[in-house]
Amino acid sequence: MREVVNGLMYILSTGCQWRAIPKDLPPRSSVYDYFDLWTYDGTLERIHHVLYEQCRERAQREASPTAAIIGQPDREKRRKRGACIDPHGYDAGKKRTTKTLR
Repeated sequence: MREVVNGLMYILSTGCQWRAIPKDLPPRSSVYDYFDLWTYDGTLERIHHVLYEQCRERAQREASPTAAIIGQPDREKRRKRGACIDPHGYDAGKKRTTKTLR
């Protein structure tokens, strides 16, 4: 079982493709089957939650955050200004400036 976890950690830490798992780890089909099963039954989510709490406690913070940031001020500024990157509306294909709709 430890080798399966090592295979999953290898995939997650390197971001490699499943078929590129080194030969010293279990076969990719075994590692993927456990990954699929643990995703389905919530095991990976529980592991992530426990590790998250432990990392926060090691950093001398509360295990669960008590505040959250809702919204992004810079996004509001961009929304008021408009989503247009090129305000002049230059059309390179027609080689002329077009009006932008707002």
